[in-house]
Order: sequence, then C-alpha cells, then structure tokens
Amino acid sequence: MKIKKISRSAKLAYQSWAFVLLIFLCTPAHNQKPASQLISYENEKISQVFYSVESQSEYIFNFDPEILGQLKFTGEFDLWDIEKSLTQVLRESIFDFELRGNSILIFPSDPLEYRICGTVLDQESAEPLLGANISIEGESIGVASDEYGQFELSVIIPKNRVVRISYIGFETKNYFASDWADAQCKKIYLAVDDDLLNQEIIIEDYLIDGINEGQSHGGYDMQYDQLARFHASVENDILKTVQLLSGITSLDESAANLQIRGGSPDQNLILWEGATIYNSGHLFGMISAINPYAVDRVEIFKATYDASIDNRVGALVDISLSDSIVEGFSGSIGATMTEAHFNASTAVVKDQLSISVAGRQSLSSLFSSPPFESYSDRVFQFSRVADQEEDSAEGFLETDQQIGYNDLSAKIVLKPSDRIYLSSSLYNNAQNFKYSFSLIDDPFITRDDVQSQSTVWSTNLALRHSVRSSTMLTYNISAYNSNHDFVESELGMELNDIKQRNLVRDQSWSLSHYLDISDKIKLEGGYDYSLKRVEYDLLRNGESSSFSDEDFNQSRIFNNIFLNSSYQRDRFSLDVGARLTKVQANESWRFSPRANLHLGLTKHVKYKLQLGVFHQFISQLREYDQGPLRVDNPIWILGAEESEVSQRAMKISSGMVFHDEGWLIDLEAYWNQIDGINTLTPLFNPVGDAFFTKGESTARGIDLLVKKKWKRLQTWANYSHARHVVDIPDLAEQSYFAPNDIRHSLSFVLNYELNNWSLSSVANYRSGLPYTPAVEIIERFNDEMEIEFYEVGLGEINSRRLKEYIRFDFNVNYRPRMKKHVKRRSEFSVSLINILDRANVFARSYFIQADEENLNPQISFVESLLLPRTPLASFRFNW
Repeated sequence: MKIKKISRSAKLAYQSWAFVLLIFLCTPAHNQKPASQLISYENEKISQVFYSVESQSEYIFNFDPEILGQLKFTGEFDLWDIEKSLTQVLRESIFDFELRGNSILIFPSDPLEYRICGTVLDQESAEPLLGANISIEGESIGVASDEYGQFELSVIIPKNRVVRISYIGFETKNYFASDWADAQCKKIYLAVDDDLLNQEIIIEDYLIDGINEGQSHGGYDMQYDQLARFHASVENDILKTVQLLSGITSLDESAANLQIRGGSPDQNLILWEGATIYNSGHLFGMISAINPYAVDRVEIFKATYDASIDNRVGALVDISLSDSIVEGFSGSIGATMTEAHFNASTAVVKDQLSISVAGRQSLSSLFSSPPFESYSDRVFQFSRVADQEEDSAEGFLETDQQIGYNDLSAKIVLKPSDRIYLSSSLYNNAQNFKYSFSLIDDPFITRDDVQSQSTVWSTNLALRHSVRSSTMLTYNISAYNSNHDFVESELGMELNDIKQRNLVRDQSWSLSHYLDISDKIKLEGGYDYSLKRVEYDLLRNGESSSFSDEDFNQSRIFNNIFLNSSYQRDRFSLDVGARLTKVQANESWRFSPRANLHLGLTKHVKYKLQLGVFHQFISQLREYDQGPLRVDNPIWILGAEESEVSQRAMKISSGMVFHDEGWLIDLEAYWNQIDGINTLTPLFNPVGDAFFTKGESTARGIDLLVKKKWKRLQTWANYSHARHVVDIPDLAEQSYFAPNDIRHSLSFVLNYELNNWSLSSVANYRSGLPYTPAVEIIERFNDEMEIEFYEVGLGEINSRRLKEYIRFDFNVNYRPRMKKHVKRRSEFSVSLINILDRANVFARSYFIQADEENLNPQISFVESLLLPRTPLASFRFNW
C-alpha cells in the first residue's frame, strides 16, 4: 500500500484547526459571552443597576450606595461593551469609574478643564447662526457664536455640568461637559422651534441681527458689537443707532437730543453700567459720548421699565459693558473722520480676573474734516462764531477757535469663586471749546471758554447663595461739571466777566436680592439710598444773576424701596413692579407702580400692554442768558417740592405683533401725560418767554414697524403718527402744540449683504415742526435812555409749521475675512448723509430790521438749518 505524503501547508492547517477546537472545548462556561447582551432599565436606581449587572456578569462593583443616593438611570446596559455602558449610566452625575480586570471602582470625579468649541448651524439651511448663546449651567461665563457660527471657551467644571446651546426661535440643545472630553469641536445643528409660539415672548432679529426684543417691560436689546460688524445702516454712534427704532428721533440730527414719544432729552434717562450720565454728547451733543466698541449691550425702553430704576418721566437707554471674564487678549483700533478710538480686553488671572479699557480722542487739533465742519456749522449758526467768519476770512478780525473732546472707560471683573462676583467700572468724558476774537490793531479782545466733564463710577458685588438665589450690593456715583467763562478786555483790563457754573453730584447705594422661585416665577426686591446735589452760579462781574436772584445750591436725599416680579408660562408673560420713594426734604412719598403684559394669541400673533407711573426730580433749564455765543448748554437743577420742577408721568401703551416667514409687523399705540413741566426747559425755547411757570403735556400716537427679511436683503419701514400738546394756563388760554410735535414721521431702510459687502440706503421724512409766527411790530419807549425801539409781536403759540423734513443717506461697509485668523478682521465704512443736500429747517427766529436811523422797521427772520450733504468714513481693525 502506497502512503501519500501530506504537504507542509496542509499539515499546518490541520494543526491550527485542532488548536482552535482544543481552546473552545477547554474554555469554562462562565467565560463565554452572555446569551443576551442588553439589559433594559426604567427609572432604576443606579446602585440597583450595578447589583443587577454584577449578578449577570463576571464584573464586581466597588461603590458606596449612600453617595449614589437617589440617582436613577433609564436605558439599556450593554454587557458586551461595559465601558460605553458605564459612561452612559454615569453621564448625568459627578461620578466616574475605573476598570481594572473584572473590578470596577465608582468614585466622585474632580472638576476637569474642558475645551468647549464648535460651530452652530441652521439645520435646514446649514447657514451659520450668528449670536447663538452658549452658556454653562450654574456658571456666569458664556460666549456667543461669531459670524461664522463658531465659538470656543475653556472652563474647569464637573463633567456633568450642562452646556446649553440656544438661539431664540430655534430649539435649544443641551450637552454635558464630558461630551467634549476628546477636545474635538462639534458641529451643532439647531432646528426651528415650530412649537415655540413666542413662549419666551421675545422676537430675535426684531429689526436687524443684533436688535432683539428684550427680556422684560417691552424693551429692546441691542448687541452693538454684532450690529457694528454686520450692518451698513448702523452708524458708529450708539445714540444715533438707537434712532433706528420707531418713535425715537432727534429734532436737530444730533446724537444726544433724543425725542422719544414726546419726551425731551432731559426727560430720557441714559445709564452707563447702572449710573446716570448727565452729559451724553460731544460737540454740543452732535456725537454721543460713548465709545461704541467698548459696549456689550444696550437696552432701550420707550414706555415702562424696571422698578429698581426711576428719576425720569421719559424713556430709558441702559448701556452696559461685558460682565464676563475675558480670555486671552483682544481689542480693536480705528478712526473716523472726527476721532481715533481703541478698546482692549485681557485676562489677568485665568477665569478669575480680567480688565477692559477703551477710549476716543477727537482729531480736530490735527485737521478739520468735512463732518467736523458740518457739525460745527450746525451748532454755531447765527452765533458770534458764524457771524464773524466772513470778517475773519477778509482779514478784518483775528479769530481763534479750538474744540475737542475725549472719553475713556475701564472695567475690572473679578470672580474668585462660583459664588462671588465683583466688578468696578469707570467712565469719563470731557469737552472743551475756546473762541476768541479781536479787531486788527485794536486792544479789545473777547474770549469764550466752555468746558464740561462727566464722570461715572459703578461698583457691583454679587453673592450667589444658590442657583436660584443671589444678593447684589451696588454703589454708583455720577458727576457733571460745566463751566462757561466769557471775558471782554482791553489793554489787559477786564470790561465784562460772565461766569456760569453747573455742578451735579449723584450718589446711590443699593442692596437687592434676587429669588428664582421656580422656572415660571422670579422676584427681586431691594432698597436704594440716593443723595443728589446740584449747584448753579451765574455771575456778572462778580454779582449773582441767576433766575432766582441768588446762587442755586440744592441737595436732596431719596430713600427708595422697590419690588419686581415676573411670571412666564407658555404664551403668557407678566412683569409687575413698584417703587416707593421718600423725599427727605418735605417727608413726602411718591408711589410708582408699573406693569408689562405679553400674551401669545396665535402661533404668530401676540398682544402687549404696558402701563406705569414715573417721577423725575432733576431736570434741565435752558440757558436763558446765553449771550452772543448762543451754544446749547442747558443747566441741571434739582426740585422735590410740589412747587418746584418735579414731574410726574402716567404712561399707557398697547399693541399687537405679527411675526412669520421673515415678516414682522409691530403696531403700538401710546398715551403719556406729564405734570410739572415748565417754560424754562430747553423744549420750550421756541416760545420765547423766559418767565417760570408750570403746566402739563400730553403725547399720544402710534408707532408702526413693517419689516421683511430675505436671505441677503432686508427692508423695513418705521412710521409714527403723534400729537403732542401742552397746557400751561399762565402762558396760553388753550392748549397748543409742543415745539417737538412731529405729526408724521417715516423712515424706509434697505440693507443688502453680499459676501464681504454690506450696503444700505435710508430715506427719512417727517412733517414740519411747530413755530410761533410774528404778526405785528410793537413800538416801545425806554424812559431812562429816552429812545424809541421796536419788538416783534408774536401770534398764537406754535400755530404754524415749518416745511417738511426729507433726507436720503447711503452707506457702504466692507469687511474682508481672514480665514486663518477668525478673530482678526478689519472693517471699512463710507457713508453719505443728505445726498440731495436739502436745506432742512428745524427752527425759525424773528427780529426787527431797520435802517441806520431806526426808521422803517420791518419783521425779518432767520431759519436754523440741519446738516448739509456730509461724508462719513471709518476704519477699524480687530484682533
């Protein structure tokens, strides 16, 4: 029999199969994979889950059942993937595990450093979402996504801390810090929340990206950095950007002279970090005194607002810097045609201490730009400065004019622990104007020196007792100092010396407590102590010449108790508050209740109602002895007696909002009544009489916004119809139109974005302002000087109107992207305002014109004009 030889390869194959069979037969049964790999649990205690897994596998758990407490788990446990399953079970807890062989140790984990980063995108369009909010539950830090939807922050927190990604109008997504354990950035897609139904009663992207409806009292929340970076229709000026909203305008195209629903500038309260700014404008109000690139958020309230704030009967503009601890070093530098500016922020101690600083300086000492000349012409028209320009140009006079401004702000944020937050902010703005003239070869010289300075210091200490309870102690001090010196001299001898001084000191201490009772109910209450002091002097050659024939020096102490409450559920939101003020001067009490209601009627329609009572104890009086300089430099005075200049306002507004498919229609009607107004306020300057008397004013009207937004194009129209009347019995038998009564006001805006370009065109129209006509020439005789003179006889107060106001503007912004450095970006902006160079009139004054012998008198008039065609340009670089 012939034996066939087995090949070497076949022999190795047989040996391999035999080895595998031997291993299989010798393997103990308890080392085999279980027949069922998944175990389901429904709301089971984690300790019982571990006991169950232990009984069905070879693993042994080591843990203390008491520290696990009532922690529960719902889901499936995969015995074939023990590490993945344990991670899932412990995901929402502070506990972690360690696997060594078959032994599993469960223990509390220490906080770890996580790099939380990613890109937030619209789930439907995959477009990046700008301004999405990334917050960490229980922490005060957070970030917003940039123009590319990107965000990043580094934090040391427990692994189960919730990271919340939210964007109003979209469904919120929650993650745990442990989801970023691999330090990889995520793409986060948010879906439109079809069931939101305005449950937050807030509309994101109310006007444009960066202007949203506020959280309370029907206000508006303006994220200025976001606005300035993405829209051409936004000026490099906060108080001018505020005027994009309906019902807010400026009669003289300035920044500081805001007219809001009939309220004059001194009736509107402007806060910086919670403290009052008494001079909010540079160049006599033409430019706002706030560096816009230092600002984090601006809140605007046209009707009611928080009961912790009072002392104005008009609107509120609340300007805030960032409260977050910054990371690394960032900032910007740039210039406009009138100023240079910068801002910078840096971390001093990581996650605990940071500093921010910002400033601006006018460039008028270096060159006179077209915008600066336009602003100056607007301010000084019909003054000595304007009257002498021609003589100076022809060489008959020697003149010297200097004007400049600057502002500086800084903020320190300290967070030594999760429970303690401390911030301190400082703000200062200064303005100076000097003008002198003299005749050629004549020793006679006149000099004007106008200087003003505002300083604000705000300090806040917050103690967080728990997630739902915190206490805040606040100290604010505001100071305003205005000086105007006018001197006439000849051969070194003073012939005339007029000095005007106005000093304001406003200090307040506030203690408040915040309590979040539930997800629906929140309460805040506190006490505020305020000390206000105002000084005013008007000296002519050393003698008092004030309207009260004595130096004006007043101080008042105000004790305030306030309470705010808010309730929110589904489609219903209600804010109710009250403020009780005791004026120490006369032991009187003032009660100021207020309420705000929002109710979602359907998926796309909501109703809103606001009402409240407000008081004001410090007001402006126009400078009735301006002299030939005639600059707008009103003075502040303090009143708390019923017979003085305290004011009381009652406000009611109601409206409907429709929001769907890129459309927004907001219609609101309002009624405001103010008692205690007087004829010496700047508002009544056109009336002409300087005597002091009081009365009341009533403003009522409607504000309408219609907006449509497409992907790259958005357009909106603002329309306001108003009727503002004044009733002062000592001045007129019947009520008359207020000087700021604008019957019709309309603005139309087109904003288009294409790649790195943003273009905007703006058309503005409003009906003419009221004025008092001249009807006769009155002949007078001065007995002392034995001369005859003439005066203008005025007719019915504000019975006529100036011609209508029309202005067209165009703006272009270019923002090149730097792909390698997302945070580094530059911006170029060019604007042309009043393209048609229309001569818009905002005031008319009458005078008597006669020949050299004072014969043939005739009534003549001059009209104050607004800005002519004016170019604007700016550049900014961010890092």
